[in-house]
Amino acid sequence: VLFGGLPIVLSILLHGITHKPKFSNPSGRSPNELIVKDVKVKNLSFEVLFMLCCLSPESTKVLNEHEELFTFSFHCLASNALRENSCKLIEVLLMERQDTFNLCSIPTLRDVLQVLDGKTLGSLCRILSITMSDLDTLEHNKNLLVF
Repeated sequence: VLFGGLPIVLSILLHGITHKPKFSNPSGRSPNELIVKDVKVKNLSFEVLFMLCCLSPESTKVLNEHEELFTFSFHCLASNALRENSCKLIEVLLMERQDTFNLCSIPTLRDVLQVLDGKTLGSLCRILSITMSDLDTLEHNKNLLVF
């Protein structure tokens, strides 16, 4: 963080992404999994960003300004290999966000949601519900301060 490593890790994570993610589709019906190149590098980048957010609140503020990070993180929920680490990063970023995140800003959210099974969809709902309840609490506390 002190030497400007945060933008480097962010650029490594987002390197090579496209606006329209590719899904494997062996059955010909619905997408099965997001196809991601350099899975090990991206997984390590997610872990590093998560740890930086936990250790440095300034990192979380910087990362919250990058909408493409949110878009890519939500896309990675459709990848079995990246799901856990992307979920952790989304959670820590949304917990520190002061405004609500517009889920409509994720272009292929419908495709990602079709891929998720019950357990992983439940994890996503848990993250979103915790985030929304924290925003409600924050808003409620602001209202209490006004009175």
